[in-house]
Amino acid sequence: MSSVSARSNVQTVALVAGPGVAVLVAWLLALPDDRADAGVTLANVALVIAVVTVGFAVVDWLAGVTTSLAAALALNYFHTEPYRTLRITDRRDVYSVVLLGALGLAVSAVTAMRVRRGVTTLRRSDARHSADALAALLADDHPVPEIWTSAITAAGNDLATVHARLSGKNPGGLPVVGRRPAEGDDPTLILPAVGAVLPLHQRHAEGRWLILTPRPGLAPLTVDRRAVLSFADALELALETSAVPA
Repeated sequence: MSSVSARSNVQTVALVAGPGVAVLVAWLLALPDDRADAGVTLANVALVIAVVTVGFAVVDWLAGVTTSLAAALALNYFHTEPYRTLRITDRRDVYSVVLLGALGLAVSAVTAMRVRRGVTTLRRSDARHSADALAALLADDHPVPEIWTSAITAAGNDLATVHARLSGKNPGGLPVVGRRPAEGDDPTLILPAVGAVLPLHQRHAEGRWLILTPRPGLAPLTVDRRAVLSFADALELALETSAVPA
């Protein structure tokens, strides 16, 4: 299964630095005591902070969300009367703060959709390559484990953007994926942002729970239910055969 990095270093830096940079810029623009004489109007400040917010939102959608919220609060705190409070007395100032926050959120939403389209395209490309590799292997004699690995790669490509972990108990609050789907069930499975849980029942061992969560930024995620169940079956077999301690 091809791997897709959860978050690049640049995105991580943007997520951490974005809110602080927005607050810092707002504070620096508030340093002149007399804003009118300095030519720093609320519209000018909002424009500068909007550029900062959009810049971080283009890099990472989550950084855009946090930066836009911090920017709106900073604009309110430093540049609307009464200053150094989160209260606003002028209706026009309310519009400026709300529009600044909405701009960052809108750009973040666009970035999130762009990331989802890019991941979908990458998954389709990987699926084609995996299918071609499996077909080439099946054209001649090869060891079963090698063919099995290639088959899992081809069938499980849909799970490339899903994270998995085992738990000794049901975490609760998560939707449970049925191990035996009923006739007529949807062949696809939608994973919400919080994830879903699937029970693993091993012989000679206590039951475990397989927790599946979408890669950050891609929820809700639609995957093939058969691929999920096949992964759970293979995992159960591997755990029983290798006797991995709980």
